[in-house]
Formats: sequence, structure tokens, C-alpha cells
Amino acid sequence: SIAVENTTKWVLSVVCRDLGFDDMHAVTLPELCWWMVRNDLADVLPESAARKALRMPKAIVQSATRESEIVPSVPATSLVQDKAKKVLALRVDPESPESFMLRPKRRRWVNERYTR
Repeated sequence: SIAVENTTKWVLSVVCRDLGFDDMHAVTLPELCWWMVRNDLADVLPESAARKALRMPKAIVQSATRESEIVPSVPATSLVQDKAKKVLALRVDPESPESFMLRPKRRRWVNERYTR
């Protein structure tokens, strides 16, 4: 139990440091989820934490259910992974907006040897 507690404290201190907080900051669940997505750990996120971060209701497990009462649903962890893929897929446009302007604004030319 001491090893688990020390590991938890260490992980939280790493999360605080990576997110730019001091050690006195209490890490919230959305901050932890964001850190996990940034570090490609979204697939390790537990289902209960993913449900809470996405504000989904808790999964109700009944002792006896009929097969007709089972409603299929998408797991919250896969929803987090899908949203992370959409957020992280960036594409940079190689053409500057000035190249499409009829008369682009002039840029000032600076000659280091002349302006010394």
C-alpha cells in the first residue's frame, strides 16, 4: 500500500509539472484526462474515469437482467480516444494567406549591414 501511495504521488507530481502547475495544485480529473491524451495514454484510461470526464451517467449493473433489456452502447474510453484523434489531427497549410491576396501588404526589408 505504501508503494502504491508513493507511485500515485509521483504520477500526480509529474502531471502537475508537465501541465505547468506547482506541487501544491490539486489535479482535477479533466486535467488528468488531458495529460493522458497528450501523452498517448488515452487507451489506459479506466472506464469509470472516462465516463465521469465525459459527464456520462454511471453504468448500472443489475444483478438479474433479461437479454431483451440489454441496450448496446459505446464504451466511454473509445469515445475519449475518438475525440483525441480528432483534436490531435492537425494539418498545416504550406501556402501563406498573402499569396492569395490581390495586393498583399508590403513587408519591411531590413538590411543588417545598413542599419547598424
